[in-house]
Order: sequence, then structure tokens, then C-alpha cells
Amino acid sequence: MAYIVIFNGKKLFKHICFYFPTFCKERHLISFLLNIFVALPKKQNIDRKIKRMAGEIKKEMNKKPISIGITGSPGTGKTTLAKKLAELLSVDYINPSLLKKTFVVGWDKKRKAYVVDVVKLAELLNKEIGKRKAKGLSCIVESHLLAEVRGDVDFLIILRLSPLKLLRRLRKRYGIEKALENALAEAQDYFPIISSIHYKNKKICELETTNKTKKEVLFLALKAVKLFLLDKKKNKEQKPCSSPDYSKELLQLALKYQKHL
Repeated sequence: MAYIVIFNGKKLFKHICFYFPTFCKERHLISFLLNIFVALPKKQNIDRKIKRMAGEIKKEMNKKPISIGITGSPGTGKTTLAKKLAELLSVDYINPSLLKKTFVVGWDKKRKAYVVDVVKLAELLNKEIGKRKAKGLSCIVESHLLAEVRGDVDFLIILRLSPLKLLRRLRKRYGIEKALENALAEAQDYFPIISSIHYKNKKICELETTNKTKKEVLFLALKAVKLFLLDKKKNKEQKPCSSPDYSKELLQLALKYQKHL
């Protein structure tokens, strides 16, 4: 049905351009028609691929439970992705902020942030993961704090985002100073570096989310998990995901940060 609509859409597009050539030169019209008649099959294909990959991953997880960690800077879309993955794969979703905050030991007034005992946090997370593994259940663990501890996860996904876009997102949430601090950390690869220290013997994959829809990020995450499971099954080493280069944005952020010191 979709292909009939696309065929008719292209035909319609040719007719419009034949009778109204000047009107067709307008970018917005071409963009509008392409979005309706050309992007449609892509959307259907990605939905189908997501469903198929989720089914394949679930089969593998039923054989042997795994824990997947999702971390990254605040504002990169971790919670949205983790909840959707947990729903698709029918596994438990774990977020430390939803548990009893026994790992919180204070409040930093200047930085407007909780002071966390990372040892207690690691114990709490690993206890929750261990409970599920003992029952033969897989789980998704999500938190920006996951990079700061040695969590018992089998596979770690780090969500990345353009620091300038991250700054715009976090400014409304935290204010300019804290938003700049997070954006600078992202530009300097803080999460990949700290994660590589705490997860030396684990598989780590960075997912670039800039200019991608939620569905596209979900598709890439599922693809990464599938590759991890296949490589684990075949006893092959997975090729590390490439780290995005934000060095060009670092100078712009540094200049903005200097103004607010």
C-alpha cells in the first residue's frame, strides 16, 4: 500500500512541476513533498527493523540474561532510550534515582547537586543487578552516575550529543553555569574516558545522537546490542564504536564559559 502511495506521489510531483515550474523551485514545497512521499517507506522500514531486532535480542536474552548499562551526560536522552529498550525487550528498568537514596550523603549548594557516595552507589546497583541475574532475568541500568562506578553490566552504551546543542537543552533545566559545565565535559569526552577506566574489561559503545530522532537512536542502540550478543556468541572481539570529535565546539564553549566566571 505504501509503495502505491509513493508511486502516485511521485507522479503528482511531476504533474505539479510540469504545470507550475516556478512554484516547484521553492524549497519548502519540494521538502514538503519529499517528506510525505519519499520519507514514508523509511519510517516503515525502521519500525519493521526495530521490531525484528528486538525479537532476535529477546531470544538471545532468554538463553542467557545480560545487563545493559546506559550512561552519558544529562540531557542526552538516556531515560527515554532506556525505558523504550526495557519495554521492547521486556526487561526490568533500573535507575538509582528511583531507588532509596542511601548513596546520597549531602547537597552541594554552590553547584546545586547531590553529593554521592560512589562506593555505596556501586553496591546498591550491583545488588539490584545481581537479584535479577539470580532469577535469570536481564535488565537495563540507566544513570549518568553509572560512568562513575564499576557497575556489574555486560555492555555499556554511552550517549553522545553535540556540546552546543546540549548547552541549549540544559540551560533551561539548570541555568547557564551548570549547563556550560556539562557541555564542556561532553566536549572533552568525559564520559568515554571515565567509563574506560571503570569498565576496562567490558564492551563499550558510543552512540552519536546529534540530529537523530528518538526512533533512530533506538534503532542504533538495538543494533549495538545485537552486535554485542553476536560477537559474544561467536567469541569474537567487537570493534569499538568511533568517538565523535567535538574539538571544534570546545573553543566556542570555553569562550562562553570565560564570560560567566
